[in-house]
Amino acid sequence: MFRSFNRKAAAAALAAGMVLALSHIGAAEAAGHKVCRNYADSAVWQHNRNVNARCGYGGLRWHYAWQLHYNWCRGAPKWRAKEERRIRRRALRACGAL
Repeated sequence: MFRSFNRKAAAAALAAGMVLALSHIGAAEAAGHKVCRNYADSAVWQHNRNVNARCGYGGLRWHYAWQLHYNWCRGAPKWRAKEERRIRRRALRACGAL
């Protein structure tokens, strides 16, 4: 029983350490204020192009709500915000809006 308890304690300690390490990595990669301000500006501008060119894109990626874009970005890794901009840019090119 003592041996089993040690394995369980070791497994729990390992799991806790992994969670702590992963949360630290995520915080280090999170997009900052300047990145997210630029991201939200770009997202709203891209949505305006979408509407003006009548591309018809909709959903969470395409809307005028600057604050929602900004808030999403602050909770996302920097690489993901960059990828979202790229996805919208490609869609606008495909539609002829860029």
